[in-house]
Amino acid sequence: MKKFLLFFVCGSLALITTDSYAALRYRSGTELLTENSEAVDFQFQNFKKNLSYDEEGAELALGPEDSFTTTDLSLKYSRGLFLNFETSAFLKYRSVKSELNNYSATNSGLESIGLEAKYLFLNRKSFRNAFAIHVKKTPYTNTLYTLSDMPPLDKISLGDDGLEYGVDYLATYYDQYLKYDFKIGYNKPSASLSSEIIYNAELVHHFSRASILAGIGGITSLKNDQYTETPVLKPIISSGNDRLFNSINREKKYLYAGLNYGFDNIIAGVKVESIFSGKSTDKGNTISFNIRLENNVIAPLPKSTFSRSGAIQDYFADGFIEKLSTSKNMFKMNIGLNKNVKLNDNVDIYNVDDYTSGQPICTGVVASIGQDWSIVKVIKRYKKLPIEVGHLVRVY
Repeated sequence: MKKFLLFFVCGSLALITTDSYAALRYRSGTELLTENSEAVDFQFQNFKKNLSYDEEGAELALGPEDSFTTTDLSLKYSRGLFLNFETSAFLKYRSVKSELNNYSATNSGLESIGLEAKYLFLNRKSFRNAFAIHVKKTPYTNTLYTLSDMPPLDKISLGDDGLEYGVDYLATYYDQYLKYDFKIGYNKPSASLSSEIIYNAELVHHFSRASILAGIGGITSLKNDQYTETPVLKPIISSGNDRLFNSINREKKYLYAGLNYGFDNIIAGVKVESIFSGKSTDKGNTISFNIRLENNVIAPLPKSTFSRSGAIQDYFADGFIEKLSTSKNMFKMNIGLNKNVKLNDNVDIYNVDDYTSGQPICTGVVASIGQDWSIVKVIKRYKKLPIEVGHLVRVY
């Protein structure tokens, strides 16, 4: 783990200092696909158990030869169905391995399939809000055992069976340099598990192509498991050397950090997560790698819109920011004389995802020009949002 963290930090510094142009960036929970845009996410995730927590939160050590690991391969397809509404379908393939008292058990197969939908609302200046719902189902049913009929030690389940559903509130706040992402939701897990509150808070810093992030999250049980007072009576499943499945009022808290890097319409990322507190669950570390491919459809831009002063603004050329000065008070865009841009023309700069709000981040003036490029000096800012590579530039 120490070697990985050293590699992670060094790799982050190398990527961040790389010179770059417009590229796909890490999306927070409220940053939805535009209408008719599509995305495919692939994720590899590996969890390794260190110890367990009992129902009161006390730590239970592993035996010297005992272990428990899960490896998940996930595929998710998302589409911007219409303005401010995104839908997704996903599936997860899981491999589980347990070592307990010299007994080894493994299992692999389709763990779950599901659907998700997000709706963006009250999109105002530097603040976004969204609601999300999800439902997922396991294609298998676990066999239940009792204390007098113990499960076989050489068999292990893929997880908790049945139907799971939940609803989340998502929020993102932008300031000049950072992005703050929040989530709180209600979740009803599958099987006979207690319903719960899930939460997450994340801090993101974007560079030209790279994004670094860190966060904290967790699960708080609503403690309505029917076996809360009599945990020994709860039916048992073949869960091997773990308390991750078939738990009673599970709770956990975890910290994580990650790095994402964009390559045009592809973004790759790595994340490390560590559980530091819990009840009726396992403590351990998770490492995940993900790749996202997007096919973005930018809606046709209107030829005019209302300016900050309220007057109608007529645009005759559109481009995007290619490079930024260190101070971010000047930038290079990808259009020039070839689009009839002239010295001293005015430009409005937008975050392309927020263009429908009609509110530019700032205004600038063309200070230097070439055949297919222009240098723009920022003269007035309207929002605290940062100016970044890939932002939309409209000339008038």
